[in-house]
Amino acid sequence: MDKAWTLRSAAGSRRSPDHETNEDAWHRWEAADNGQETAREGLYVVCDGVSSAGKGHFAARFSTKRLRQLCTPGAVDFGKLGEVVSEIDWELRGMAAQAACTVSLLAIQGSRGHVLTVGDSPVFRIRRGAIEQLGGRTNPADGRRLGAYLGMGPEISEVIQTWSGPLIPGDVILLTTDGVGTVLPEAELLDSWVRTSHPKTCMEDLMARVVHAGGRDDATAVVVEVLPTRPGMATFSPQDAPDPPGHMVDPDPSKLSIPFEPDED
Repeated sequence: MDKAWTLRSAAGSRRSPDHETNEDAWHRWEAADNGQETAREGLYVVCDGVSSAGKGHFAARFSTKRLRQLCTPGAVDFGKLGEVVSEIDWELRGMAAQAACTVSLLAIQGSRGHVLTVGDSPVFRIRRGAIEQLGGRTNPADGRRLGAYLGMGPEISEVIQTWSGPLIPGDVILLTTDGVGTVLPEAELLDSWVRTSHPKTCMEDLMARVVHAGGRDDATAVVVEVLPTRPGMATFSPQDAPDPPGHMVDPDPSKLSIPFEPDED
């Protein structure tokens, strides 16, 4: 039996001042095993609605909902994640024309992580002081601003990116929309974790850095930390990110406010 780790995570999202609604959506789910060990499973999803498509808000929330229904760890063969995403793409196109979103997904079972991305919402792993991108196209080969997204049709099967590999204690996985992952350089993402060393404070720090960098897109980050197995960890319920309250405001009026979904911990 694979050795399993304990997971700790936080998620947050801030709405762009140029959008009436936050077109990002996120989901996180964690649960303890009922066995003798405190094995943990986790599912984390980030979707970014494509504003130019006209129904990005709907696409992101619909896709997030379907992914949490279909991809709960233990209920899906992660070798078939591509088939699941293709099915959601088909459902999305059948429900709403011009609805499109990117997706980044992390599923953890035992000591292994599985990542799937479609589009430019990047996923990073921090391990032993180094950061590596695990998925999410940031520069489409065909030169278009966005070359892959849910809602594009049958060709989606050709643009799905996947990664699977072992996890070790100390690993940190960052799932971000492009409002974070393409605004902040990798060195700054790494610095944020080094300075905070906790998912919640790291998420809050990332949101603040996006504001100070002048980011004007919706910005979402899910931060997942892998810890040695230990008992007593809380179980989180499935959730989506609503349009968050703007209770954090930068004192400089030339900068953006930093509304985000505070962690429930």
